Amino acid sequence: IRNLWESYDVDIINLSCGFGAHDFPDLEEAVEEAADNGAVCICAAGNSITLPIEAPARYNAAVAVCGVGFTGVADFPTFLGRLVVKAERDKSPTGCAVRTWRQGVPFLHSGTAWGPQLRAFAPSLGINLRSENGRIREYYGTSYASPIVGRVLACALSGDQIYRELSGRARSDHALRRLEEISVGLDLASGGSSAGMPLLQR
Repeated sequence: IRNLWESYDVDIINLSCGFGAHDFPDLEEAVEEAADNGAVCICAAGNSITLPIEAPARYNAAVAVCGVGFTGVADFPTFLGRLVVKAERDKSPTGCAVRTWRQGVPFLHSGTAWGPQLRAFAPSLGINLRSENGRIREYYGTSYASPIVGRVLACALSGDQIYRELSGRARSDHALRRLEEISVGLDLASGGSSAGMPLLQR
């Protein structure tokens, strides 16, 4: 983390990793230090809704990203398709939300950690990648959601002249405000969280 902002002037750092309930003071210090120097750490929340958001995503200076899926984009035989059927059947907080999007109805992925540190949502299901043996496989997890948030935020900040002129904590705080501004509610966050899914504005 230090090498990225110190040696390469990286503004947005993706951390697709998690360490459960373990505490790593050095890691938390590195995330805070990055924010103090203008860099934002976007972190995968973890992949079990029965567990709290993992380190480093749960640290105050980090952006914890939880995973969502959308109905209407995959058929039943796929993993995403099976979760869609379950979400529609449950109609619970891990089921379908009221709002309908162009992509379908958003639902909270049952394989995503959850907690008050939640800062953003992004798709974490139906990720199709080529495996080592050359076959296309379907993957899932918040490790795929967090870089989506980072890339959308980077696009939003690319033409932001105020952001370019800021430094230190004021710069990273401005980036977090922009993340909130470009995020649209999914009707999934609870406990007073204003977290939404960042979208590119046309």
